Amino acid sequence: MCKHNTCAQIWKAKGNAVKLGGVSALIVNPNYVSDGVVRGVQVLLGKEVAGQYVNQYNLPGGKMDTRCFLDELIREVREEAKIDLSYANFDAHFRIDGKINWFLYNTTPIFIGLFPGLSTRKITQAMQLAIKDPSVPTAEKEMSDAKWFDLDCNSFQGQFIISPYSRAVITKLKQLNFFFYFFTQVKK
Repeated sequence: MCKHNTCAQIWKAKGNAVKLGGVSALIVNPNYVSDGVVRGVQVLLGKEVAGQYVNQYNLPGGKMDTRCFLDELIREVREEAKIDLSYANFDAHFRIDGKINWFLYNTTPIFIGLFPGLSTRKITQAMQLAIKDPSVPTAEKEMSDAKWFDLDCNSFQGQFIISPYSRAVITKLKQLNFFFYFFTQVKK
């Protein structure tokens, strides 16, 4: 097992389950207006190309290969969302007020990361290049398009299908009032 305090906390919250399970990321754009007041919060979802949620927009995430949640989170964000995440820049996005922010949805840890101004156009281009490149492993070809959705998943008024999993995770996040705290703390 890894030596991260956050991973130990998650295993404890999961009841030290033997099954590895999965991990997901809520990639968040706090979406400020010019005066620094939060206009709204958006969540990045990617369009799945296969599997249970084919053609639906879903959170980046997946099954774990190791017992280290942080390693798996970084891998999944890099593979699916095409975001250059590593331990070197992890804290800049996932640590707020000195704390790595996560919650459990069922038994899956959901990590919350702030990525203001992240371009979905660049992410989608990287997804498309990966899909077309025969040398890229299949695990890096799971999503084909990235879009920002508001917390009610109504950004495109029904033009896109959002996975039931993503809707449920976002609903739980709103119930926990995470966004009110996080996005009143974040400075422009």
